[in-house]
Amino acid sequence: MNQTVRDTLERVVFAYIRVKYGNILFQRDVQARREVKELIRQAIQSVPEAEAAQKLSSIEEKLELEDQLALQVLIALSRQKNIKAFEIVKERFMGATVKLIKEYDYHVDKNKNYTEIEETAQKAWIKIWKGLDKYDPQKGEFYTWIRTIIIRLIKTSENQALQHTDQIAEVLDSDENGADLDTEVHSMSHEAFRSPEIIFRDELRGEWILQEVFNPRNGYPWQLLVFNLRSMEKAPRQIVCDHAYDPLEEIAITVKDDLLSDSILETEKIEHAFVPLQKAMDSRLTELIPDNDTKTKDSLRDFMEEITHAIDLHRFFGNNPNKNISDWCARVRKRIRKNLNVNWR
Repeated sequence: MNQTVRDTLERVVFAYIRVKYGNILFQRDVQARREVKELIRQAIQSVPEAEAAQKLSSIEEKLELEDQLALQVLIALSRQKNIKAFEIVKERFMGATVKLIKEYDYHVDKNKNYTEIEETAQKAWIKIWKGLDKYDPQKGEFYTWIRTIIIRLIKTSENQALQHTDQIAEVLDSDENGADLDTEVHSMSHEAFRSPEIIFRDELRGEWILQEVFNPRNGYPWQLLVFNLRSMEKAPRQIVCDHAYDPLEEIAITVKDDLLSDSILETEKIEHAFVPLQKAMDSRLTELIPDNDTKTKDSLRDFMEEITHAIDLHRFFGNNPNKNISDWCARVRKRIRKNLNVNWR
């Protein structure tokens, strides 16, 4: 390929990725930028010079080529176990995933069980993540490969009943209640932020999400822990029943153990994500609660000098624990959205 055409194509594809995905993929990471540029160079080798020159001269064809090459780069990054790139690829193909599930899973088709659609979609993408090293771009298109995985999963599990459908329905009591997944199939990878109780269980956790759900800037330790208990499909009244008299440090162990057993992320990364929360819990309440939060200080005045991790959960409840839990989760969810700069409805 002519060097001028090659340089131009490399430049416009990198600009496309930087504008569309840069905040997620590399931010200020210089090494990540270099890796992306190298993968772009590899991707454009497959584009004939005449085709590249022609498409660069047409706005619509240029955008189509940029998107096509960007997808190749994202898939290549995903094969290198880049979780951020994988999240983007997953979102890209989620609509197609849902359509396949509706087409091949007769149970879903007959009963319109949207909880099962979501569950199957997430199971499929966990399989895709784990099997990425087996995907060979030289042997076929990425969509063909994931299609095979999705259909095979449906065929092997179509007779299994979901055990937690009722639980999910029971705890969908936030302001996001009532989503119609049939008309919003493209946004299914965003469901974690629409319903806090499934942010972990039904959504592959990227490092960038994990760092926020345990970050004290998004809530006090007891609020973050309750938020994560909801991710374990526990309704507010179940949390009150099971954990009201547990100290926060025991609840933290429960949350961490569940995450370690279920997450696709390495143990080291999960442990690292817990550090800010643990640091906050090791502080006294008087150090943790700012002076301008007089309402919280007043409600907890009897044990402000205690170490936070040793305080039982019920001490943070007001007259209506179930409402406290729902309010805390809504507050944490809102802050996570803001801090991740997520514009999801």
